Amino acid sequence: MKKRFSVIICAYNIENYISRAIDSVLEQTFEDYELLLVNDGSKDKTLKILKEYEKNNKDKVRVIDNGKNLGLGRSRNIAIAEANGEYIVHLDGDDTLYEKETLAKIDETIGQEKIDLIYFGVKYVGGDNKAHIPNAENSTREARIICDMHFAVASKVWRKE
Repeated sequence: MKKRFSVIICAYNIENYISRAIDSVLEQTFEDYELLLVNDGSKDKTLKILKEYEKNNKDKVRVIDNGKNLGLGRSRNIAIAEANGEYIVHLDGDDTLYEKETLAKIDETIGQEKIDLIYFGVKYVGGDNKAHIPNAENSTREARIICDMHFAVASKVWRKE
């Protein structure tokens, strides 16, 4: 079933903080999305955690298990091929959506247009685990130039087509 967004989170041995990323998506006020969780050959309890989320959120969450470590690029490409969303949102396992209205704001920005790429900027917060968070303050032209120099996948939303 077609969704507005496919949110993709790839995970490799991040059992200690993957829940924070997943919860930030599941807490969204916007409902027209799916969450694809890709286990990239984790050797810790990451896959068990992902499957628990899938079991408890069958209408929203799908787990893709690579079986072995294929790397982030291949994992993202596998998820994109499986995605049912019109738009793709990538988060790393240590990223979060900053506000519960983030997907709603992205949807509002897109509106009825067929925009290919939407840039939202990033904000780095936290200690060892940095969260890439789009917001109005860091979506200035200067922030886009800086971010493009230090590419953050979570700062962009792509039309799947």
